[in-house]
Amino acid sequence: MKTVFRFLTLAACSVLFTSCIQHSTVLRLEKDGSGEIFVRNYFSPSIAAMAGGLGGALGGEGEGAGEVTINGSADPAKVDVDQAKADAANYGEGVRYVRHEEGKNKEQWDGHLIVYEFDDINKVVLDANSAMGGKMKEMAEAQGQAVEEQEGGKMTFAHADGVLKIKTGMGEDALKQFQEGGGPGGDQQLPDGMKPSAMMGMMSGMLQGMRMGYFIRINGGIAESNASHVNGEYITLMDVEVSKMLADPEFLAFVDKSAEDPESVTEEEVKALLPQVEAMKAEIKEEVTVKFK
Repeated sequence: MKTVFRFLTLAACSVLFTSCIQHSTVLRLEKDGSGEIFVRNYFSPSIAAMAGGLGGALGGEGEGAGEVTINGSADPAKVDVDQAKADAANYGEGVRYVRHEEGKNKEQWDGHLIVYEFDDINKVVLDANSAMGGKMKEMAEAQGQAVEEQEGGKMTFAHADGVLKIKTGMGEDALKQFQEGGGPGGDQQLPDGMKPSAMMGMMSGMLQGMRMGYFIRINGGIAESNASHVNGEYITLMDVEVSKMLADPEFLAFVDKSAEDPESVTEEEVKALLPQVEAMKAEIKEEVTVKFK
């Protein structure tokens, strides 16, 4: 999964896609440290059209020539079981594919649920690589976006005696990565005179409905936690309505300031900003502690 800093950079890079995706990851944890990971991806109708359009533009002869395929299929909602099994390794040692379901979400977008399981939360990792599984990488690459393996920004877990500690990837190390990457947008090239906020404003209209969320569910209930966003058994690590975030004046002002001088961005400034962006919930603590009931 991405840290907040990585997500801000990703957002300013047009969120990789020119069509809308809804993604959520829910990690459901048992008191003994075992659990499941539920990964949901739903795709707007324009994505299927995009895949077909790209295929036609590439041309070629023969059956299927020029077709842009995603996990062996021109339909991104379809699950390639071999790829899903391979993606399990992105979540850490011992994580394994269990099952999948294909269907629609409440907006009637086609998509799927993939379920993984694990025996030891201490070996599980959420980071940019797990969020960008094989299907997502192929989609980005089909649109001309190179997706490289990410270092750092890992969310890790330590569990013992009914207490879970989550290292969120926030803090000084995340800030350093953000600054070294050049702030929001990284090395993306913009037309002369164009600010990142202007580009993002244009993208917001194209990304209506796009949403990304990452959650922890503590099965059996939470006795105590310092997490910023707790609702019953659920802890929200991140929940972002992308098009609304890209139109938020507070967020856009931060983007322009930090793109111009990323070295000037402070951890305190980011932590002060996030609660003011209505379309974003994000955990800003470097470590979150959860006690099971």
